[in-house]
Amino acid sequence: MCYFLTRKEEHARVGISVGKKIGKAVCRNQVKRQVRSMIDEVFDFEEPFDLIIIVRPVYLKKSYAENRSELKKTIARIHQKTRGNV
Repeated sequence: MCYFLTRKEEHARVGISVGKKIGKAVCRNQVKRQVRSMIDEVFDFEEPFDLIIIVRPVYLKKSYAENRSELKKTIARIHQKTRGNV
């Protein structure tokens, strides 16, 4: 799940939230590292919006590639929504 707002800084920012339903601290930290890696691959920080990513338990049932492609699709949809507002 992602929330977005028009960016307020010179560059876009990304926040990651991983709840306790994902697992214990070790598992949550691993998920955050994976999501950061995906963001580095997909996000160029020149986007016109800030993003908050909330990781849900279904994340663990999918592979890294599936989660990355879903993130890429989500960012593309957000681009379409913000295109008219920027």
